[in-house]
Amino acid sequence: PQELVLSDDFISARMSLLADVYPSVQDLRVHIYTSSGISKKYGHWKVSVHFVWHGIVVDETRAATLRQHCIESFEQFSSMDERDTPFAATIARITQEHLGLDSRNTWDQVFDASVSVGGNGLRVPFSDK
Repeated sequence: PQELVLSDDFISARMSLLADVYPSVQDLRVHIYTSSGISKKYGHWKVSVHFVWHGIVVDETRAATLRQHCIESFEQFSSMDERDTPFAATIARITQEHLGLDSRNTWDQVFDASVSVGGNGLRVPFSDK
């Protein structure tokens, strides 16, 4: 659900992961764009959320690496005790809600691979694909 991936806790978790990868970026800011509706390809509701990080430029290789880092981290967070990391409870709750809606909503599906493949996932804000 869109409200979960736009929650302050989820955004903070994403920002924490980016801060791990880019420790030299002191003022980490993000612009969030959403585009949700019925997927023409699958025929069901799809939530699309695009994070544009101010001051961070990535190429295809870096995008794929960041995607994998997010997937692995969120999978770890979802199985941790909330005392292990401040994000564990949030990510575990979101994981369970996503999987409750559809068992295919694993983190490797939530973080769409097409975003890190040239010519498909990147776009200018406020423009169609």
